[in-house]
Amino acid sequence: SVNVVDPNALRATYVLDNFTVVQDVVVNGSMLDDTNVRHSVSITNTTEAPRQFGLRNMWDWQIAGADDDSYFRQRNPDTPYTDVFATFDNPTVPVYEMVDNTAAPTFSVFGTVSGTALSPPPSLPEQLRYSTWEESTKYAWDFTNTGSGIGSATVYYWGNTTPLSLDAGATQTLTQYVSTVLDAVDPPFNFNLDVDDNGTAKPLTDGLLIIRYLFGF
Repeated sequence: SVNVVDPNALRATYVLDNFTVVQDVVVNGSMLDDTNVRHSVSITNTTEAPRQFGLRNMWDWQIAGADDDSYFRQRNPDTPYTDVFATFDNPTVPVYEMVDNTAAPTFSVFGTVSGTALSPPPSLPEQLRYSTWEESTKYAWDFTNTGSGIGSATVYYWGNTTPLSLDAGATQTLTQYVSTVLDAVDPPFNFNLDVDDNGTAKPLTDGLLIIRYLFGF
């Protein structure tokens, strides 16, 4: 089920055989320079025995329906922009940035990896991938992340190599954030959020941000 929690939030609930999964997509802030999108997934073990699971959080963005044209770089310390796909195991970089044009971006998106400045803090993923959209969609958990291109996606993994464990009745929440940069935006700028493949897109204010996740056990 998908519910509008408030004007700036969506909640999707999935009841599975051994788990209940609650996915929250929340827009924090009111202006472009103070706004971020929080994506949290809470997994509850509804059985009377320990269970294992893995979580994949994937997002992508487009401009006016065109290809996403995403170039990637790490921030703090900064690295050059690249269109070569890469995988980061136990990533230490706190923030990454993606733009459509490295010389004159229409807008810039920052994604968190770790840190404590946000509340609740982002959950450090086991793996972060800057990947081709097609491969990460078709082979979500098992594909070779090679090559280059600008039809890309950003994918977080928890528990894909070593499954995460939940005691009977326990809940674990995994959270990430994305945000835009005001001086790289040519207003008006709008976000749509699509909480999953079957969800209803919720308009928030000429770009498209897609946040999806895949749950495995």
